[in-house]
Amino acid sequence: MKTKIFIIFAVVTLGSALSAYGQTYVTNTKGYVSDADNVTRIVTQEVTTKLHRTTSQGNPDARLGYEAGSVPETLAIPLAETVMARYPDYRTAYWKDYTYVQGYMFEALYRLGSLTGDSRYFEYIKKYIDNFIDSDGNYRGGPLTNLDNFMTGSAFCTVYHHTGDERYRKAALQILDATRTYPSSDGQFWHGNKAPNMWIDGVFMMQIFLIKCGAYVGEQDYCYDTACRNIMAAAKH
Repeated sequence: MKTKIFIIFAVVTLGSALSAYGQTYVTNTKGYVSDADNVTRIVTQEVTTKLHRTTSQGNPDARLGYEAGSVPETLAIPLAETVMARYPDYRTAYWKDYTYVQGYMFEALYRLGSLTGDSRYFEYIKKYIDNFIDSDGNYRGGPLTNLDNFMTGSAFCTVYHHTGDERYRKAALQILDATRTYPSSDGQFWHGNKAPNMWIDGVFMMQIFLIKCGAYVGEQDYCYDTACRNIMAAAKH
């Protein structure tokens, strides 16, 4: 004879735990079952559901003041305005709050601001960076365990150069200190600190930080020597 199981009732509780990149829900189910011989047992079940952030499409209501069919004189300006309108808080643009994505964009925005004299681009950068520095100037950005995060570190140098605020200099030097013990092979930094993988984009990302740190913050000899060492090692391979 086949055993029949009947679910009498279930109680579901829901809890959640926030993390840097998503949210975890734990669902607990408890109930009773009876088989054909009228034997009753307690049944418990726990299900974990993890929701991870992905790349955001930005504010769906963002609009620019350009007329359809018009051709901007400089394409870089509407492109920059599009980013700022879609992502008022640039931490939400990517599935990581702090990584190379922001660093690349800020390098472009700062150069555009320097060319046009428009302060909006710098203010956008500073608004973002202020989320990753405390009142004493300590670095509070992503872990410096990969070259991606060093790229965004260059924005601290930019903000210090623009404002002269010593807090940003202190944070930039803390980032620089991490390069002194960062692993490398044959003179070239590893892409991540767990395995000796060396990528060409990592050469760009780290060297942008080192060169800007040397130019704007200090310790030029160390910064430039280290940047040249990495570039020459990459070229050799």
